[in-house]
Amino acid sequence: MALEKRVPPPQQVALKNGFVFRYKEQSIHQALIQKLARIVSGLQAAWILLKHGFVQEQAVMQRMLDEFQEDTLFLASAVILNNTTALHTEYLVAFFEEEFDKPEDPLSSTQKRPMIPRKKIRAYLAVCRASS
Repeated sequence: MALEKRVPPPQQVALKNGFVFRYKEQSIHQALIQKLARIVSGLQAAWILLKHGFVQEQAVMQRMLDEFQEDTLFLASAVILNNTTALHTEYLVAFFEEEFDKPEDPLSSTQKRPMIPRKKIRAYLAVCRASS
């Protein structure tokens, strides 16, 4: 909650007959808040799955959590080291991109969501570790 208050809040954006909340600024700090929220939610989900004996499903959740952690370190390192690269900019554009170019009919969407290769994120993190 304290971290969330440090970034501009999401705003209401019209969508079909209602609205959704979106971060207008689309900053690296706002992306970090969203990634951290996914980690907390994912940890809770992993615990529930494990508690109820869904070990394979929990393992899948763990792989997702590993990627969320890498993404968080990738974004946080740019802030901490004051080293926002073109890769970070590309990542943020992809991260904040809307899911569908035709929200009224998502199945007819022609949009292809760009993905930043995991190996590029890991390479950036390796360079950060080597220089520290």
